[in-house]
Order: sequence, then structure tokens, then C-alpha cells
Amino acid sequence: MNYFLIIFISLLCVAVSSMLLVLAIKIIKRQRKLAHSILLVKLKSDKWPYIVANAAVAATIVLIVMGLVGVFSRDYNFFYALLGTNIWQSRLILGFMLLMQFTLQFLFILLLISKSGIVDKGVCTVHRFLDWYFVYDFVIDETKSVVLISSNRSGFDTTKNTSWLLRFNKADTVKLKFILSRNKNHFG
Repeated sequence: MNYFLIIFISLLCVAVSSMLLVLAIKIIKRQRKLAHSILLVKLKSDKWPYIVANAAVAATIVLIVMGLVGVFSRDYNFFYALLGTNIWQSRLILGFMLLMQFTLQFLFILLLISKSGIVDKGVCTVHRFLDWYFVYDFVIDETKSVVLISSNRSGFDTTKNTSWLLRFNKADTVKLKFILSRNKNHFG
């Protein structure tokens, strides 16, 4: 039974790590697309959720490393007691969990340093790239200097395909209104 659990947890950690790496590769490709396009208006998004997530993952990494090194006493180690495994089996599982946490940390660092902007080909946010064909509606709040972009055909009826609040420079308000109203999809 222990070997089945070890194999299952190890494969689960590898599968999650590979999915996180695929997401990271998509973010890197999107950022390269942004870097090789003509930037019309620079947009900014809130980074504090990524900072909090980075801190939580870093704390988890420290706990896993402490479990691997054996800082906790073997008699009181919750992980050994929970799984009922040997030291090498628990350390193998902790190693795969550490791999998963490092890939998650890499993804959050990428999200933290990613940029957003309106380019000649569309709107590039931290989470996705929208060609002009998929930009159906937008709302600009001039007092707070934020824009909300929707790629839903119904507009803002649902929050399914709505971007996060993106901040912009107040001097770019007229330019932003012109670019978004001229390039949004009028035929959807």
C-alpha cells in the first residue's frame, strides 16, 4: 500500500509541475510577443496577490526543506505518522513536493514581473493576449485611471472573460479611448 501511495503522490506532483511549466511557457511567449510589438499604452495590474502567494510558497518550501533535512524529530513528524512510511519514502515524496513548489514559485515570480499593455496587435495582459477581434467591450474610469476589458460577446453580463482592473497613466486617457473604440470588435 505504501508503494502505491508513493507512486501516486509522486506522479501527481510531476503532473502538477508539468502543467505549471506549460503555463509558465505560455506566459513567457506572451511576454516575448509584447516585447516584440509596438507598445501604444502601458498598463499596470496589481501585484500584491502574487507577492502574498510567493511568500506562502516560500514558507512551504522552507517547511519541506526542513522536513527533508530532518530538523523535526522523527517521533513528532506529522508527515511520517500520516503516511506510515519510512524515512527514505517520506523524503522521496517530500522531494517531489519540493519540485512542485519550486515550479509554482517560478510561475508566481513570472506573474510578478510580467507586464501589460496595449500594442498594435491587441491587448496583452498578465493572464492572456487578446487580439483586436476578441475585444468586445471596455469600461474606462477616468477618476481612478483604470480600464476593464471584456472579451465576452455579451459585454459585461458575466465576469467570465473580463480582465482584471488595469491602471494606466492619466495622460494616456484620450489615446486609450481612441485606440480601444477604434479597434474593438463591432461585429460580435
